[in-house]
Amino acid sequence: MSIETDKILESVENVPSLPISVSRILEITQDPYASPNDLNKLISLDPILTGKVLKLVNSAYFSLSTKVNSIVKAIILLGVNTIRNLALTTAVVPFVEVQSKSNWVLNVEGYWKHSIAVGVTSKLIGKKLGVPKELLEEHFICGLLHDIGKVVLSHALGRKYQAVIAKSNDEKCELIEAENQLLEINHVEIGRQLAEKWTLSSSVVECISYHHNPNECNGEKRTIVYSVAIANSFANAHKIGFSGNQAPSSIDEDLLDYLKLTVEELEGWQGTINQEIEKASVFMKII
Repeated sequence: MSIETDKILESVENVPSLPISVSRILEITQDPYASPNDLNKLISLDPILTGKVLKLVNSAYFSLSTKVNSIVKAIILLGVNTIRNLALTTAVVPFVEVQSKSNWVLNVEGYWKHSIAVGVTSKLIGKKLGVPKELLEEHFICGLLHDIGKVVLSHALGRKYQAVIAKSNDEKCELIEAENQLLEINHVEIGRQLAEKWTLSSSVVECISYHHNPNECNGEKRTIVYSVAIANSFANAHKIGFSGNQAPSSIDEDLLDYLKLTVEELEGWQGTINQEIEKASVFMKII
């Protein structure tokens, strides 16, 4: 094991656990018998999260016709999955911002724009597939977090990771290939370890694990994994944001066939994707 690999793994170990309130929300929202009141009791103990939930439900992201002042009503309107993802995002966004303030080589704005683009495109794919409304936010959060491993690598390695990005640029190879060659580890492995440390949902773990090799995912999460993989390729091909990958990107026809999608359909969504990126940016600013 190389010195760099040891340093990276140590960085994952040193990442703080999720705040207790966020961890408890993740636990409650994974309980099929949990009620809005269970969440209300927990959220109401956290004034900051209470404010963010109410700010979100009344934002342009949801464009509701009447103002909502009740946490219980907000939970009912937003749905359990959205509340879970909001809570998770309130922890992840500050984590990325803190990491980016030291020894960081990725462009933060480019990283977030790429991640948001993958999230909203995956969500649009889910909508096209008829995924229940209450589960669509899972598509968004899986896309948003698919590259979270790069955050750890950029922070832990600094200039060494800049060399990885440069190799991807010079050789026009996938960033993950450059990572494997220069680091003997990659952002997928690190992202999976981080997601497991934070006890994130199996959907998030599998989307992080398989977004570069979706054909290896044969379980029940195949649809969401394929959606994120397609969305990632689309964002890379259209250079929406930037998260280090310099290789020419094309969308796997097998994935499209499985989901009964076409490249033409995706291309036709570009205007909607741009609009959704703007709306999702509202979501991120609330954090």
